Amino acid sequence: MTESSYLQLESLTKREIEILQAFIDLNGDYKAIASNLYLSTFTVRCHANNIFQKLGVNDRLSAVLKGLRQGLIKL
Repeated sequence: MTESSYLQLESLTKREIEILQAFIDLNGDYKAIASNLYLSTFTVRCHANNIFQKLGVNDRLSAVLKGLRQGLIKL
């Protein structure tokens, strides 16, 4: 693992990791994720944008793939 990958992993919060896992568990549906985690859809979108930025990706699929490769989440 490169130093930059390690820094990216360290920068994700516990909630961001929960939302990243929910992208798999709830098929990336922001409304379902919000309901399941007792958050607003707006809050889920904000967390998702933070995840994308921290992982250096542009979409949910790329975030999930990177999260799986880095061992942050599981299928």
